[in-house]
Amino acid sequence: MKMRKLCISVISLLMPAMLAFVIVTAGCASGAIPPEEAWNKIFGGAYDDKGKKLK
Repeated sequence: MKMRKLCISVISLLMPAMLAFVIVTAGCASGAIPPEEAWNKIFGGAYDDKGKKLK
């Protein structure tokens, strides 16, 4: 009886983890296209771009 309870608890812990793994890997392997980059903070030049406040 104790072994049966142990098996049930192990299965109940592993099943959600296995299901999450399958869902995540299926989503990654589906060939989903990443979103297009909307903005890039590169304006050119040798130094970092900085903003300064005006009085």
